[in-house]
Amino acid sequence: FENISYGRLLKGENMRREEALGLLSVCGLSDDFLGKPAGKLSTGEKMRVCIARALANNPAVLMLDEPTAALDPSIGAKVLHSVFTHMRQQGGAVVFVTHRVQDALSFAERALIIRNGRQIAIGGIPEILRSPEADFLRQPHA
Repeated sequence: FENISYGRLLKGENMRREEALGLLSVCGLSDDFLGKPAGKLSTGEKMRVCIARALANNPAVLMLDEPTAALDPSIGAKVLHSVFTHMRQQGGAVVFVTHRVQDALSFAERALIIRNGRQIAIGGIPEILRSPEADFLRQPHA
């Protein structure tokens, strides 16, 4: 609980236990994780607790760097779906960096595609997918 509510405490705000449980659920974690010491969590579980902590601050924009890197792709997709849904319900936006092309195509409305350190495309996903510069995105090994 303290781990998730930490940002709020720094701002002098309180957080209800039920709210922390809800944020754990958004991140695909059960109620059991509320009392677990951080040292007992796997890397993927720690990542999801960090996302819950960020969500606890009710950000207008949630910025995530490789949020699913330590997760199995199917679990990562579920977590991203839930986080994006939560942020939309709160009227917020998500900016995220990922190497998982499928995550970007599935969850982003707009994207900046960088390959070998160069900007390849920027814009809405349908527009990018029609772009000849982004042919590699349509390949299975992208």
